[in-house]
Amino acid sequence: MHRDLTWNDSDSVYDISKQYFQDHDISYYSQPVNGFPYINSIAGLADSSGQRGWIFTVDCKQPNASSMLVPIKGKSVIQWIYTEYPGD
Repeated sequence: MHRDLTWNDSDSVYDISKQYFQDHDISYYSQPVNGFPYINSIAGLADSSGQRGWIFTVDCKQPNASSMLVPIKGKSVIQWIYTEYPGD
């Protein structure tokens, strides 16, 4: 998601992502984890027993905080990436 004029500097990655998904009719599901929203399904791809799931980057860096705690002020790009653990 590239920054556009609708982004408010006080918004979080979660706020922007949620709005983007809604604006583009992309299904998503989030649930609270440790008091913060955790996006565990986007467009039907969901977490599964710790084997796969979603991570996000902001300007090509992966924050160590909840998407709700990462402000977008001064940021240009948010990317959600679906990962799979290949197993042994």
